Amino acid sequence: MRKGTFFLSMILLSAVTALALNKANGLGADPVSSFRATVRGAGTLQRGLSREAVREVTVQFRRNGEAEVRLVGDQTATLVGRWFTGRGETVDLEILQGFGSSLSTGHGQMRLQGINRFSRLELSGNDERGPLSLVFNAD
Repeated sequence: MRKGTFFLSMILLSAVTALALNKANGLGADPVSSFRATVRGAGTLQRGLSREAVREVTVQFRRNGEAEVRLVGDQTATLVGRWFTGRGETVDLEILQGFGSSLSTGHGQMRLQGINRFSRLELSGNDERGPLSLVFNAD
């Protein structure tokens, strides 16, 4: 019985040590815990039949999972929702409201590029005007 307890203790200690080392080296941890970036670039926002240019995007992710995406171009609009850690350098987004309406919903992905920067943002969904889509590429 003593050998079994000792063996189990050693396995548990090894697992805890490995987990602590992975966290210290950034392995196994979320790539994003909070994030804010403003990026200039070129994009197109389509809402129903209207199509508008987007020249700048500000993204803010809060630790509690809230996301805010501000689009600046032919018009200025804010989308609000939630963010989730994606695969590798991507972040998944769920849009819950935007353009002053709770009828705007959708999902998408943002590709991170270094610290406080992203290279691409894609969203698709629906709002009161019909289909909603955004494709934005950073300069």
